[in-house]
Amino acid sequence: MAALRSPQPAEIPALVEFWNRSATFSPVDRALLEEKLWGDPDYRPELTLVVGPPERPGGLAMGVVRGAGENAVGYVKLLATAPERRRRGLGARLLAALESAFTGGAVPRIRIAESAPNYLAPGVDARYEDGLRFFRHHGYRDVGEACNLQVDLQADVFDTRNEERRLADRGVSVRRAAAADWPALQALLATFGGSWRQEVRCSMDHSPPAVQLAWRDGELLAFAASGGNNASAAWFGPMGTAPAARGLGIGAVLLRRCLRDLQRLGFAAAVIPWVGPVGFYEKHAGARFLSRFQRLEKTPDGDTTQERHAS
Repeated sequence: MAALRSPQPAEIPALVEFWNRSATFSPVDRALLEEKLWGDPDYRPELTLVVGPPERPGGLAMGVVRGAGENAVGYVKLLATAPERRRRGLGARLLAALESAFTGGAVPRIRIAESAPNYLAPGVDARYEDGLRFFRHHGYRDVGEACNLQVDLQADVFDTRNEERRLADRGVSVRRAAAADWPALQALLATFGGSWRQEVRCSMDHSPPAVQLAWRDGELLAFAASGGNNASAAWFGPMGTAPAARGLGIGAVLLRRCLRDLQRLGFAAAVIPWVGPVGFYEKHAGARFLSRFQRLEKTPDGDTTQERHAS
């Protein structure tokens, strides 16, 4: 039986090829897979496992732990086996290795895929029917659903000049973020909770920053970001507007400015992940359904909790 080991950066071309023929609905390129593996803030070599020779891996699994104590959650962030290696117990072996590491660290809950702020998918793509059966067989229970939308960036110029003039008449100015805006942006992000801070920090680190802001009388009212997660796949989000500023049309303007940024980078389409208000994105960006995901959880006592991710 081949040993489980941690992959090395030199293996990335073979891992990309392996992943794309094993997880056909979740394709990656080199930059994206490197971001998911070594770019994760909670990367741990002992939770990143591959089996098989470097030139032709047969399986890959990655786990991360977010939070601490009773709030800690273990995430099976990535798990795939080569088509020719399936139904031989390899997937179960990889999953068991991650679960053992999680429970040994007293992690009270384990979830599949949705490892915000650095994640490839907000759950198990419903098209992976065998994958869903696999996890349910191993004790995971459904705790919700999520969906991703897609925007055709070639179908619109995302012009916001008229909307921005209307906002200006109400004292609201819109512009790209600058490095000096980070303290104010952090303060606004803190009001939303969740895992947005790190995603937005990554967006701020782009050159120029991939964050759009709305201000009034020196107060930051809203933000929208892109490229903070899955940057090479043209992902939009997160975005948020302070409660007192909602209803002014700010969110639509910031969304379209971000989509224009992605368009100018040469992307043909953008992904809006883990969507709540589907109608908003349909109306203001022409977004269309891309994929549905099942969210799954396992706990030591067999209990599950229903909740929704903040983003």
